[in-house]
Amino acid sequence: MRIPTFSLRSEEERFFLSSRLPQLDAVRGVAALVVVLHHAFLSSPFGDGARLAVAGLPGLQMLVLGRPAVILFFVLSGFVLTRSMLGEQPGWRDFALRRMVRLLPPFWVVIVASYLVAQPLASLSSPSLSGWFNWHWSGEIGGDVLLNHALMAAGPLYPLDHVVWSLVHELRFSLLLPLIVIAGRRLRPEIALFACLAASVAADLFISGHPEAFPRGHMGFLFD
Repeated sequence: MRIPTFSLRSEEERFFLSSRLPQLDAVRGVAALVVVLHHAFLSSPFGDGARLAVAGLPGLQMLVLGRPAVILFFVLSGFVLTRSMLGEQPGWRDFALRRMVRLLPPFWVVIVASYLVAQPLASLSSPSLSGWFNWHWSGEIGGDVLLNHALMAAGPLYPLDHVVWSLVHELRFSLLLPLIVIAGRRLRPEIALFACLAASVAADLFISGHPEAFPRGHMGFLFD
């Protein structure tokens, strides 16, 4: 399975398929800063109860915009990967193999490092920090937890290393992206948009009908 040829006029093609767009690096930098500030705020003593209040204060909204920043990362990743596929037109197997080789080894290194750090700290808590912070590493962390993380099957919150949930979805999404690109190339735009809307509505209905598997609220923020 290969990505269909993508034909554009030469000037547009040079822009769209160029090796790097420095503007996107700036956007990534801003989004990364927002994520860092958001997690710092969640870990602070104000993290449990002041989120809504802070969201209404001018200039401080970025402290609670970590999730939208991560969604922006997903959009940027989809854009960059699509440009890569349309430029090189790899087969799905080669594309999937490259993605897994690029993402899984550093992911495993981080998981093992988190496990080693968590072992002596799992029973500790700090009353001066938030409940969100103290929730992490609060339970028993055994080999089964490590294995589930390594297999990307410890979701949705990944208690050993919470932030890797985004990388898990990143990899899953990227493996489906070639199919999405092919559909986008072969379907009329209005049909493709309708299909996306129908899939979103169907997913929301499915999630709403299975609250035990897809929690909402603070511990199920991904599915809100």
